[in-house]
Amino acid sequence: WRTTVEENIRSVPGAALITGILTVLTVLFIILPVTFPFSLIAFSLAAAVVFAVFGLYRTFGFIVFTGIAAALVSTAATALFLLAVGAPFGVCIGAAFRYGWSLKKMLAVTVGYMTVVMTAFFVILYVTMGFNLFAVTRESLAAAFEQALQNATAAGVSDLEIMNVKYNIVALTDVIPLMIPSALVIAVAVMTYAEAKLTRLLLNFSGLEVAPLLPIRYWEMGRPVLYLYVLAQIMQYWGTTREIMLLNGCGINLDNLMFFLISLNGLAVIFFFLQRRFIMSTFSQGILIFVYWFLPVPTQYITFLAGIADIIFTYRRKYRVN
Repeated sequence: WRTTVEENIRSVPGAALITGILTVLTVLFIILPVTFPFSLIAFSLAAAVVFAVFGLYRTFGFIVFTGIAAALVSTAATALFLLAVGAPFGVCIGAAFRYGWSLKKMLAVTVGYMTVVMTAFFVILYVTMGFNLFAVTRESLAAAFEQALQNATAAGVSDLEIMNVKYNIVALTDVIPLMIPSALVIAVAVMTYAEAKLTRLLLNFSGLEVAPLLPIRYWEMGRPVLYLYVLAQIMQYWGTTREIMLLNGCGINLDNLMFFLISLNGLAVIFFFLQRRFIMSTFSQGILIFVYWFLPVPTQYITFLAGIADIIFTYRRKYRVN
């Protein structure tokens, strides 16, 4: 949808109230480091609402005002980070609603921007402070696993079992840090979708009639996703057998991303056929999504297999809608 003049006029009081509340929360949460993530969420939501209702110029003024207020109650560096991450994040979501972007375009633009920002942030940390995210993660995991092994030894676990666990731990400490890029991309994509859902609720509350985002049951991943998943397996095999760490790392991250997309496709298939047979409420869908995220084994493997089957055989073909 696109906003009209009448809709904007009608939604101004509600949008102003929502923006004011979110701005106050942004400034309050930024005072303490532990609550900074909530400040970031509130600020990006406010930026999305302002852009969707008022447009670019007023959004710029809002961002400047909030940045100055954040710098006064916190530090300039914290306020700058808030603006660099939260402002464009919210603007991308607000632009999606204002200009009628598709869900795919909104996710692509937002995830692309945040990937660039996070890459630049960690590169700057490495150049200026020598902070290596992968090395720090590996050391933290090694220390945590070592403490767990000591506790297991003290509890009377046999030496043979300890040796088997150590072998697996070495593999995990080598692999898990390599998965950080794809994990961050997936996290940003999930946050974008969740924040878009919240933004739509706030816009509806302000008086704008906003159409819902494309329901999960209609999400479809094309066959290129399956081909890229196969490519990821080849990259990991070559990288491991020929000891090419960069190739192996790229294969691991591509594997994670494609597994996530294929399993999402399987979740969409399950939602699609459940919705055709039953009337699924938002609460019941939320329960299924909760199980998907917090009980990944075996849930995500089941949805992965269902996603592959749907990509190959296109079960939803005869029910497809525009």
